[in-house]
Amino acid sequence: MVDMKTLRLVWGFLDQNERKNFFIVVAVVCVAGIAAVSMVLSIVPFLSVLANPGKIHESKFLKYAYDYGGFEGEYNFLMALGISSICVIILSNIMQLLKVYVIGRFSAMRSYSLSSRLLTRYLQQPYVFFLDQHTGELGKQLLSECQQVVDQAIKPAIEGFAAIVTSTMIVIVLLYMEPIISISAFLSIGAAYGVIIFFTRKISRRWGKVRVEANAQRYRLVTEAMAGIKVIKVLGRERFYMNLYSDPAQKMAKSQLIISVASQSPQYAIHAIMFSGIIVLCLALLVRAGLDGHESLAEIIPTIGLLAFSGQRILPELSTLFRSITLLSYGRSAVESIHEDYAQTKVISPVPCQFVEPRGLKSFFSFDSVTFVYPNADKPNLLGVSFSIQKGERIGVVGSTGSGKSTLANIVLGLIEPSQGDVIIDGVVLKHEDFRSWRGSVGYVPQDIFLTDLTVRENIAFGLPMDQIDEKLVIESAKIARIHDFILDELECGYDTVVGERGIRLSGGQRQRIGIARALYSQADLILFDEATSALDNATEKEVMQSIEALPGDKTLIMIAHRLSTLRNCDRIMVLRHGELIAFDSWENLERDCPEFLAMSSSANAA
Repeated sequence: MVDMKTLRLVWGFLDQNERKNFFIVVAVVCVAGIAAVSMVLSIVPFLSVLANPGKIHESKFLKYAYDYGGFEGEYNFLMALGISSICVIILSNIMQLLKVYVIGRFSAMRSYSLSSRLLTRYLQQPYVFFLDQHTGELGKQLLSECQQVVDQAIKPAIEGFAAIVTSTMIVIVLLYMEPIISISAFLSIGAAYGVIIFFTRKISRRWGKVRVEANAQRYRLVTEAMAGIKVIKVLGRERFYMNLYSDPAQKMAKSQLIISVASQSPQYAIHAIMFSGIIVLCLALLVRAGLDGHESLAEIIPTIGLLAFSGQRILPELSTLFRSITLLSYGRSAVESIHEDYAQTKVISPVPCQFVEPRGLKSFFSFDSVTFVYPNADKPNLLGVSFSIQKGERIGVVGSTGSGKSTLANIVLGLIEPSQGDVIIDGVVLKHEDFRSWRGSVGYVPQDIFLTDLTVRENIAFGLPMDQIDEKLVIESAKIARIHDFILDELECGYDTVVGERGIRLSGGQRQRIGIARALYSQADLILFDEATSALDNATEKEVMQSIEALPGDKTLIMIAHRLSTLRNCDRIMVLRHGELIAFDSWENLERDCPEFLAMSSSANAA
C-alpha cells in the first residue's frame, strides 16, 4: 500500500552524501525503537511485583536481581523496580526526542539542498530554455514544490519508516508474551487501517494533483499581476485579477483541507477500536482467569498493564504510519513535478559560479553565414548572416519587428549559439565551451535595466559581494556614464543609497546610466545597447546618448535602435529584413543605395 514509485523518485533526489546521512538517521530510528520496547518492558516487572510480591521468588530473573542487589525487603526491591522503570521511561523519551530532531534536521536540510540544486540546474540552462518558461512556474517549483516534496514525501517517508520500526519491535514483544491476544488485536487493527487506506489513497493522489495545478496557477497569476501592476491600476482591472486568483486559491485550500481530514480523522476511529479492544481483552483475561479471587486478578494485572502501555505507545506510531502513507500519495504529484524538471535540465558545470577569464576582443568580431532557428520554430530567425566589425567601431542595427534584431543580439551576447555558421573573435571560431568566456567580454544595456533592491554601488558592480567590489572602478565607471555627480549631489546616501525594487526610486535616464556604468565596470570590450533609449523622452534620450558617445574609443559598440536618430553618429549600420542582412554600410551610403533604409530615414524625418 506504500507508494513505492514516490519513494524511488525521492531516493533519486538524494546525492551520495545525503544517502549516507539517511542511513545514520535509520540507525538512530532503530535505537529509538529499541528504547521504546525497553520502556514497554520496564513496566512489566514493576507491575508483577506490585500485584504479587511473591513473584520475586518465583521468577528467576527477579530473584537474581533481588539477591544480586542485596535487597533486605520486598518493599525496597519494589521501590528500586519503580525507580528503574522511571529512568528507562525518561531515557526512552529522550531517545524519542533525539529521533524527532534527527528526522526533522535531515528533512529540513533536504528542503535547502533540493531547491538549491534545482536553482543551480535552472541557472545553468542555456538562454533558450527560459524563452519557453513562465517565471511564475519556475518560482513555484523552487519556493513551493521543493518544500512540498519535503513535507509530503521525504519527511513522511522517514517518519513512516520510524513508525514501522517501533511498531514492529513492540509487536514482536507482544507476540512473544501474549501471542493469541496480540494476533487477534493486530489483525483487527490492521484490517481497519487497510480498509481506510484503500479508500483514501486515490482521493489523496487526486487532490495532490489538484494542489499542484492550483499552486501553479496561483504563482503565475501573482507574478503577472505584480509585473503589470501599473497597467492593472490604470485600467482598473484589480477585480479581474482577484477573480482569476480566487478559483485556484480555493482549490488549493480545499485540497489542503481534504488531505488534513483524510490523514488525521482515521486515528480517532482506530483509537476507539484499540481502547475498546483493550477493555474487551481485559474482560477476556478475567473470564479466562475464572474470576476466582484476588490472586487470579494479581496474575493478570501485569498483562493488562503491558497491553495498555503497549497500546498507548503503539497507537501514535500507527497514526503516524497512516498519515505518512496518506501524505506520500498526496505528495506524489509534487515529487513527479520536481523529478520532471530534474530530468529536463542537465548539470552543465559542477561549479557554475567559478570565475572564467574573459576572452577579450583585440582586433575584430565577425559572423560567418550564421543561421539560427529557435526550437519548434517553422523558419529561421536569422539566415546566413555574415559581417565583420573592427574593434572600436560603433555599429547600429535597424529593422522592422521580426527582422531578427533580438536574435542577433542574443548571439552577439553569447546567450545562444548559431544553428549553423560561426562566430569568430580575432580570427578564432568560438566553440561551445568558448561562449562563456566570451560573455565575460561583453556588456549589455537593455531597454529595461535590471536593478536589484540594493545600493547604487552594488547595482553597478552587479553580482559581487561587498568585499569584492572595486570602489575606484565603480566611481570611474559612474563618471564615464555621467551619473557620478547625480549620485553624490542628489542621492541622500550617495553610492550607499538603496535604489528600491527594480530601481523604482530612479528616473528612466538614471537607470540607463547605471546600466551603462555596470557595463563599463565589467570592463567589457564590446557593449551592446538593445533599444536602450527607446522608452525615454527626447530630452532624456539626448542626455543618455551623450553619455554613450562619450564612452572610450577602444570600446566596440553595437546599438539596436527603434529611433534612427540615435544611430546618426555610428560608423556603420546593419539593415535586417526577415532574418537576413540586406545592407551594412555608413548612413550616407545606405540612404543612397538601400531603398528600405531610405524609407526608414524619410519616415523618421517626417515624424
